[in-house]
Amino acid sequence: MVAMLRIVFALSVMLSCAMPALALDVLWTDSTTGQILRGPAEGGAAQVLFDASDYPLSPAAIAPFGIAADDNFVYWSDLITGQILRGSLNGQGAATLVFDRNDYPGSSASARPAGLSVDASFVYWADSVTGAILRGPKTGAGAVTSLYTAANYPGSPGDSFPWDVKISGSQLYWSDAGTSQILQGAADGSSAVQALFTSADERVNLGLAIDGGQVYWGDTDTAGQTGSVLSGSISGTGSPQILYELADYPTLETSAAPTGIAAQNGQLYWVDSLTKQVLTASASGSGVISVIFDISDYPGSPSYISPTYLTVIGAAYDADFDGNGVVNGGDFLKWQRGQSPAPLSAADLALWKPQFGTTTQVASVQAVPEPLAITLALLASLAAVSVGRPRY
Repeated sequence: MVAMLRIVFALSVMLSCAMPALALDVLWTDSTTGQILRGPAEGGAAQVLFDASDYPLSPAAIAPFGIAADDNFVYWSDLITGQILRGSLNGQGAATLVFDRNDYPGSSASARPAGLSVDASFVYWADSVTGAILRGPKTGAGAVTSLYTAANYPGSPGDSFPWDVKISGSQLYWSDAGTSQILQGAADGSSAVQALFTSADERVNLGLAIDGGQVYWGDTDTAGQTGSVLSGSISGTGSPQILYELADYPTLETSAAPTGIAAQNGQLYWVDSLTKQVLTASASGSGVISVIFDISDYPGSPSYISPTYLTVIGAAYDADFDGNGVVNGGDFLKWQRGQSPAPLSAADLALWKPQFGTTTQVASVQAVPEPLAITLALLASLAAVSVGRPRY
């Protein structure tokens, strides 16, 4: 044992001298295959972290939807089961239930959680049916609080459809597909809600990201579904800028809907549930859009996919064999004991060496055939609401 510890210490000294910058991985949900997937942000083969077999209590049908990550876990919502779940970032072990519909204030049987976000203490999520922005301790040990509803919106609209939510400092930001607004409120629910941007009547605001003083979001229109990616100041001042439109997509597409979006290091990543792609482009709007993943990159060659939401994390978790958020001597011991993904392989050891001492760089029964149709049907019903809102 002493000799083993000496080896680990010697390796730590050798490897800590120079650490290369970590690459990023993309995590996303697919509501048709019922999977939580992961792959390198530069593209390549996708890996399934979780699927229906990993869910607690073996639900009859699932539809993974919103997704977020912290230093140790990936969190996701499920549109069908009404659950908030979490699992290790390397996909080891089963998924754990954090909250379900019974934990909602009033135990809402109709709850359908959508986009979510996490900070050091809480998980925050938007519920597309109850119209609430909620939060609860991310361990699941505590009560769920409703922070905001449509009644708290400016002008008190009669209905809302919050789609995605992000936490940044002490503030929450969310997109609403019903009012087609980008909104802001205190993370503890103590402030008034402010509308930062309001889209044209026919536009539906979808995925949302915050980075570098900018808010980024995807939208589409209720008629032609000509999706776009936009940005605006996090303060809500000035007019939003259209960064990319349907015509900028690298393949000949007739419709688009950027349903989930992430921003990291001056780069945008998004999933499009209509083109069935995971894409990336410069956050400046000056680059070209690249397809990172499509159906050909999925394991098992599925016949149909619906990528829905995504987030990005540091790729260091490839070598986090024990799933504790740090690549260290404990992971070496896991490899030595034959407990890494490819037991006792030279490949796993080679993966571990350059990642030693790193942590995250944070900035998945049977699936329902095309459960996204539920959401798209709801989106279609929005065409008649919010008439007379100011345009861009």
